[in-house]
Amino acid sequence: MRKINHYVGYEITDEVIEKINLMAMTRYDEGVFSVLYEGVDTLDKLCSWHGARPDEENVVMGEDWVIVYVKRGNELELVEWLDVDMVSDKFLQTMEMFNAMKKILLENSDLELFADMRHDTSYQFYKMMQKKGYLETKKEVIGCEESAPGDVLDYADRIIEEYGSYEDYFDDDLRDVRDDYGKYFYHSLTFGVTDKFVKKYSKK
Repeated sequence: MRKINHYVGYEITDEVIEKINLMAMTRYDEGVFSVLYEGVDTLDKLCSWHGARPDEENVVMGEDWVIVYVKRGNELELVEWLDVDMVSDKFLQTMEMFNAMKKILLENSDLELFADMRHDTSYQFYKMMQKKGYLETKKEVIGCEESAPGDVLDYADRIIEEYGSYEDYFDDDLRDVRDDYGKYFYHSLTFGVTDKFVKKYSKK
């Protein structure tokens, strides 16, 4: 049985943060990792980065994935969702993450939710759930990492020149970005959980 742990506040030790950083190193290019994670190695620094108090910090960690979120009053911000790509059982990993996210959403279904999601990873899960009517988008802003390689930034500039905005480009489901560029685009989302989601999954 694989372990899944939920750490809150001061349960988030330096060792837990080191595990998050090690997973992040496998998923981000060196430049992006440096911008996001370099020097974040204690709970105090994690709180400073997130603009949160220790008791608001939450880490749900599997053996090869992690979800980090901050719960503030009537709001919840999904700060990070990482998985190690090269694993022996990708299906098991995916189901563990799905069940963990489902539990987070059910327990906080009355809150307003915020997240920055990578286009090629967590956003694909979000889009699937939205199409099924389980999540409701209230606001969406799409951006490209400023630290992305030059060819990616040139590609992003061409999207703006041709379509006016990333939002207009991605509004058509038939349009997407090159597979190796998706990790540099992110969707800043404000969203909520629908009654349909709660009715379907609260019974299980």
